[in-house]
Amino acid sequence: LGLGEGSDPLQDNREPKTSYDATTSFDPDDWAKKAVDAMAAAHAASCRGPEGRGRGRNCGGKVPRAPSFEVLYAVSTGGSAVKQRMPHMLQTWLAHLPTRHGAVLCVPDASSVPGLEGAIKAASARHVFPAHAPCVDWAHRTWNLEPGSVEGPRHALWMLCMQTVQVAIAVRLRPDYLVTLDDDHYAFPKSLEALLRASAPPERAAVIGCFGCGFSCSKSQSGTLEGCASTAGFEGLNEVRFKGFCGGGGVHYTRAA
Repeated sequence: LGLGEGSDPLQDNREPKTSYDATTSFDPDDWAKKAVDAMAAAHAASCRGPEGRGRGRNCGGKVPRAPSFEVLYAVSTGGSAVKQRMPHMLQTWLAHLPTRHGAVLCVPDASSVPGLEGAIKAASARHVFPAHAPCVDWAHRTWNLEPGSVEGPRHALWMLCMQTVQVAIAVRLRPDYLVTLDDDHYAFPKSLEALLRASAPPERAAVIGCFGCGFSCSKSQSGTLEGCASTAGFEGLNEVRFKGFCGGGGVHYTRAA
């Protein structure tokens, strides 16, 4: 259930330009590796007793390993939504994940990580982990945008980046299903898992969602593109067409996909 417009960290985080790393390159596999390594370390720490000794089930040996899940939820968030939305999610459906379900909360701006870690700790949420993918840095460098700028397809750009990193995380963790959602969704995990398993077994390569959203625009007689929400980056083209999954229902992947 989509409850409203998704948050936009490129607009929410109006920080000095020096807070953005102009050298950030698009490397989702490296970002995913760092996120999974951090999950493994956090999982190992949660397995230890109050004095730092003893390990629970599925904690691995001397080398920390990330927990394994049958369903992995990847939630995109960032900016002001970390304080405004994530506490509610962590106190509702994320607080009651079924056994063998886990969640990774992905933020594209490093400044949101401490607040996200604090929200997870405050909610005592099990099997919920933060992950940082520097999509804001990459998006600003790619489109040469000033921090807080409203120019260009910024929202689509960082969402594409976040989705790519989430898939890369799932490739490393190998869940039966990857469920990608925004921070304005409310999920019913047991019902959602039943729907996914009825739609496609994990061994079948399938992407499940609501398909058909997008836009198209073409050059008018005056020589300008008409019909696009923004034409930044599309100069010189006679026609632009985008079509793909709608965001309201999320996009979900089987393990084979």
